[in-house]
Amino acid sequence: MNEALRLDYLQAMGVDSYVPRYVLDGAAESPLCDMGFPPADYDDGDAASADNYDIESEYQNLSAQRDSEKSAAGSSQARALQNSSPQSNGESRSRIASELEGINLDGKSAKRAVNVEEKDQLNAANDGAAQANPSFSVDLVGTDIGLLFVVDTTASALTPSEKRLLANIAVAVKTHHHIESAPRFSSTKFQWPVVKTPSFAQGANAAKDALLGNVMAHAERQNAPCIVVFGEQIQPYFDHDILASASLTVLFSASPAAMMSDGALKAALWQQLRGHAFPTQDSE
Repeated sequence: MNEALRLDYLQAMGVDSYVPRYVLDGAAESPLCDMGFPPADYDDGDAASADNYDIESEYQNLSAQRDSEKSAAGSSQARALQNSSPQSNGESRSRIASELEGINLDGKSAKRAVNVEEKDQLNAANDGAAQANPSFSVDLVGTDIGLLFVVDTTASALTPSEKRLLANIAVAVKTHHHIESAPRFSSTKFQWPVVKTPSFAQGANAAKDALLGNVMAHAERQNAPCIVVFGEQIQPYFDHDILASASLTVLFSASPAAMMSDGALKAALWQQLRGHAFPTQDSE
C-alpha cells in the first residue's frame, strides 16, 4: 500500500504512528524496519579493547545522520503536499472516511453509523421513553378463600385501619358465599421499575406486562379467581381480556382510604362481590 495512503487511513482511524529510534537489546530482527545502524569501528584485538571506544561520539554521529534523513524526508513530504491541491486532499480524506465508516477493525462489515441528526432524534426518543416510564408500588394481599387484593401503595403504605378493612371484606365474602375455609392472609409487594438498567424493558407497556404477570402468578398460587384492585392509578395496567384468558375476574374499587371516608364506595364494591361466584369448598 502507498505509504501516504496508509498514513491517511491510520489518521482517519485515530491511530498514532510510532517508530522507535533505537533497537532495543534482545529485540527480534525486523527487516522491514531496518534502520541501517553502522557497525562498530573498533578492533576487538586492540590492546585498549572496547573500553576506549568513544560511544558518545558515535551517538552524535548517528543522531546527525538521522536528523539529516528526517530533514530530507520532511522536505519530500512538504513538496508532495504542495503539489497536491487542497480539494483533492479533502476528497481523499472524505473517501477514506466513507470507506472506513462501514468496516470494523476486524475487517467485517458493520452497520452504517447514524449521523448527528439521527443521534439527536434517538436521544430525544429515549428521553421521552424514560419520562413515560411509570413508577408505582402495590401490595398483593392473599386471603386463601379465592380472593386476591391488589392495593396501590405508591403514595403511602397500608395503615392498620385499612388492613382491618380488607380483613373485614374477606370475612364478609366468606360468610355471604358460605366458604368453608377461614381467611388466612399473606402479603407481598411489587414495585416498578423493577430494575434500573438500560437493557431491561421500560415504559408503560413493560410495567403492565410485569404487573399482570406478577398478579396472575400470585392468583394461581393462591387459587384466587377473583382479583380486587384498589386505587384508580393502577387500574389501566389490568387487561380484562388477558385476565379472562386465565379464568380470572378483576373488580375495580376505590382506594381503602377513600372507602373509609365514603360508605357508598364500600357498598359499590360489596355489590360486585355479592354477584361473583366463589368456590364454596376448601381449596385444599
